[in-house]
Amino acid sequence: MNVYISATSRGLLREREVITELVTGIGLRTSDFASVAAASPDSRIYQLCYNEMLRADIFIGIYAHYYGWIPEKDRFGEGTPDGNRSFIHMEYHWALERKIPMLLFFLARVDKEGNDIIVPDNEREQEEERKLKLTQFKDEIRRSKYVYEFRSLDNLRRLVGVALVKTVHAMLFGGKVDQLVFISHSTKDDAFVDLLAAKLHGCGVQTWVDHHNILPGADWDTALESALHASDALIVVLTPPSNRSIVVKAEWSYFGESGKKIYPILLGNTGIPFRLRVLQYTDFQTDPVKAFRRLKDALGVAQCSVEWNKT
Repeated sequence: MNVYISATSRGLLREREVITELVTGIGLRTSDFASVAAASPDSRIYQLCYNEMLRADIFIGIYAHYYGWIPEKDRFGEGTPDGNRSFIHMEYHWALERKIPMLLFFLARVDKEGNDIIVPDNEREQEEERKLKLTQFKDEIRRSKYVYEFRSLDNLRRLVGVALVKTVHAMLFGGKVDQLVFISHSTKDDAFVDLLAAKLHGCGVQTWVDHHNILPGADWDTALESALHASDALIVVLTPPSNRSIVVKAEWSYFGESGKKIYPILLGNTGIPFRLRVLQYTDFQTDPVKAFRRLKDALGVAQCSVEWNKT
């Protein structure tokens, strides 16, 4: 999958670098104005950027206090820029025309403590005409698209990761991802997890499973971190191998610290980790049919007709 990233170099250079690293870490290919311009003659920038947009499956737009470069009319040939819109404004319209998923992020006015976010003068518009163009552009986006607000670089990275995980999941597996359930398990239990994920999918529950969802070429840690942030609940499959797994422990420990819901499943002849003993578990070892019904009830899909003993 290809992701086109739109952001000005002024004021958002570090943000663009971090998001490019995140997107490639998740296993997606990136392109943007800067990478095209660095490898292309000036006369070809417009057409090559447009060609990259034609190949894009997802568009990410990051916006702050600078409107960006406004190419003069017909700079790249007749019928190219009109001399009124910046390049990031044109990129936004290209994505609209493509009707691809658009993930849009505005720098917030205040931080999480409620203090004004200070922006250096050289990273914000000074001319009234350009300020007006930026305001109109942002208003145009807000009228037609959902916009995330970020308050720091780490906050932006997390927001983009969450949005990307859910967007890619919907594109690969279909359906809107209102709730995503992460299944934490040992690789030795892949067969059981595949069956569990299929049964839950039959009930409309969207699941994230590492060997199905991590894309070729992805950085494992980046993909897992983004998926954990994006997931609303976690099912941990408890078996002797998973109880010995440092990765499995890290996954459910993160959920415990974040306050998200954890649903332990007892599968093998094993004990329950101390920190999970306060949670109600479902026992698939003793009575898998009853256990699956209890799990459906916990996940809010008790009325689903899919049963564990039915294919």
